[in-house]
Amino acid sequence: DPDPQLLELAISSILNQQGVEPELVLIDDGSEPDVADMIARLAARPGVIYERSSVNQGPYLGRNRALELATAPYFAIQDGDDVAHPARLRTQVDALEAAGSEAMLSTTWHLRIDGGGKPQFEQDFGLLGDGTMTSMFRREVFDRVGPFARVRSRGDVEMRERIRAAFGEAAIVHVDYPLVYCNAAPTTLSNR
Repeated sequence: DPDPQLLELAISSILNQQGVEPELVLIDDGSEPDVADMIARLAARPGVIYERSSVNQGPYLGRNRALELATAPYFAIQDGDDVAHPARLRTQVDALEAAGSEAMLSTTWHLRIDGGGKPQFEQDFGLLGDGTMTSMFRREVFDRVGPFARVRSRGDVEMRERIRAAFGEAAIVHVDYPLVYCNAAPTTLSNR
C-alpha cells in the first residue's frame, strides 16, 4: 500500500530518465483494492507494464515476475518509495559498458531522505548507503545465476554476493555518487 505521492514521484523519475528509453514494469504486491485502483491509474501511461498480485508475496518474488515481463537488456530495481536521479539509468548503463562484458552488476550510492526533505544517517552513521537497492544488472546474469531468492528482505544483497561468487570482483562496478534517493521512514521494509 504505497504512498500515492511517493509512488507518483518514483514512476515519473523512471519514465523521465535522460538518455534512455526505459521500460517500466510495475508490480503491485497485493495492495488493498482501493489502493490497487490508485496504482492502476498511476500505471496507465505509455512505457509502463503493470501487473497486480492478489496476495502479498514479497519484493523479490515481484522482482522475479518483473524479470519475466521485461524485455530490455538491462534490469534495474527501484522501490515505489524511491526516486531516481534523472541520469541514473544512463550512468549505470555507461558504467557497465565501460567495464566490459565481464561486468554484470552496477550499483550507486543511495541517500535516505525523510518526509521533511532532510538526509538521514545509515546504520554506520554515514550519509551514503552501499546501494544494493540501486542495482542494475545485465539481463543475461539471471540466466547464469538464477532469479532472486525467495526472501522478504535483503535479496538484493544476496544477489550481489551470488554474482561476486560466480564471476569475481570484476563483475561488479560501483558509481561513486548517489543516484537513488530513498524514503527514510520507520514503516519502510528496510527499516523494519
